[in-house]
Amino acid sequence: MRSLLGGISFSILAFCFGGAALEAAPVTWYLNGVTFDDGGKAFGSFVYDADTNTFSAINITSTKGGIGNGRAYTTYLTAYGSSTHFDAVTALPVVPSTTGFIDFELTSTMTNAGGTISIKISGPVTLEGICGDASCSGLQPVRSFSSGSITAAAPTTKRTWYLSGARLSDGGLAFGSYAFDSANNTFSDYNITTTPGTAVATGTTYSTPHPGIAGSASDTKAISTPTTSLQTKYIGFSLANPMTSSGGTITIISGGAEAQCAINSCLSVSGLRTFVGGSVTTNAPVNNTKILSQFADGGGFTNTIVLTNPTGYDVPCLVTMRKDDGSALAVSLNADTAASVRTVVVPAHGVKFLVSSGTGSAQTGWVQVDNASQIGVMGTYRLRLNGFPDSEATVGGESPGNLGFGMPFDETQGFSTGFALVNPSRTSSAVANFVFYNESGTQIFADSSTTLAPSGHTSFMIRDRFPAVGNARGVVRLFWGSPSTPVLPIQGFVGLGLRVNPSGTFTSLGVTAQ
Repeated sequence: MRSLLGGISFSILAFCFGGAALEAAPVTWYLNGVTFDDGGKAFGSFVYDADTNTFSAINITSTKGGIGNGRAYTTYLTAYGSSTHFDAVTALPVVPSTTGFIDFELTSTMTNAGGTISIKISGPVTLEGICGDASCSGLQPVRSFSSGSITAAAPTTKRTWYLSGARLSDGGLAFGSYAFDSANNTFSDYNITTTPGTAVATGTTYSTPHPGIAGSASDTKAISTPTTSLQTKYIGFSLANPMTSSGGTITIISGGAEAQCAINSCLSVSGLRTFVGGSVTTNAPVNNTKILSQFADGGGFTNTIVLTNPTGYDVPCLVTMRKDDGSALAVSLNADTAASVRTVVVPAHGVKFLVSSGTGSAQTGWVQVDNASQIGVMGTYRLRLNGFPDSEATVGGESPGNLGFGMPFDETQGFSTGFALVNPSRTSSAVANFVFYNESGTQIFADSSTTLAPSGHTSFMIRDRFPAVGNARGVVRLFWGSPSTPVLPIQGFVGLGLRVNPSGTFTSLGVTAQ
């Protein structure tokens, strides 16, 4: 069986793993490209409120280099911090009666407006070292910074608005969200879907602002993706009160409509059905979006998406599938026409099984399910090879928002670990900072070479991507980072793992948010 891992089965397993809230003060700052002169790195985040000159939520980790051993920082050192100077100490002693500290000066002042600020690479307090006690007396420098900056997203007047209880005159429903910037009177990030009713046989997804008639703070208009004449649709509704940056919940006025466009510009439409109820709100439903961090089909793999509805009424949801680069992944589910976006209505007390074909060339990606706050989302991965028993793993859908998490891994005695990672943000790239620890919590390896584009995905076997881990087992911690000034909303990562047995079978590994 060991030859299986070195040949067909292992290569296939390697293939398998081969809306916005207004940011108010205080501001979260993320370390960006921070390195020490001995080759070690530092990443993580802290919160700073420029109005009160206070720090909080410190979560910074440094890695081993030629001199320093790396450690975690969670405590602010109040004696020295300021708007141009950050310092923190470790929660646990480095050795008995000593504390680790990290100190850096900035080239300009932190404000609640965010931005990117370079760290000074020279000076008396731009370094990492050891303190003689918890108050950090008797500083002993160990290594200095050689490059890096901190970055924070700027506050914005753009808010995400979610449709709630929106009903159409023929029994259809409308759900989803869009973003509105009250300062600039602009719309973006449309993701509105309608379901079939007695007058309309098929639902429609709207992702494009209306090109000819601008919306306003009390009037939302969108069209479906333009195709050919008479195929583009229009949706529009008015609100009882204007949308503002402060958010809230606003009633949809009856009479808005879904319509058929006469031409793609939608300057002339033919009405299909009207809105008869509902509202829009900035109070995002809990777990409204759930993500399956891996989709694998073909090459022996079959993927099943399971949607479970425990409520007493039908629940519509939107299932979107994407490739590694974030582009549309069109596949056939339940032998239907290949598509990347589907509206799925899960019956009351019912379930939907969406099964990939398992045929054709191998392809990977990820799955996003919207309007999922009331339904369960699960994915199963089955590997079937002639002459070998089937393997299957099951994982639950996860909501975005993890700025870091930990997962066990095992590369000993023939075991191996697969890993999949998604950057769900539609606006910002993200750097994945990996730190590997052994069973006793000692750092053994760190890497910051993985950057995911907006809506990007990666999957790999740990032994292939990080051979320096060797034959170790322990925990891999992942820290979110930004390669440049991020754009709100910051959504973190979603990930999962597979534990591969030496016989070639596998099971799922969960992650623990930090």
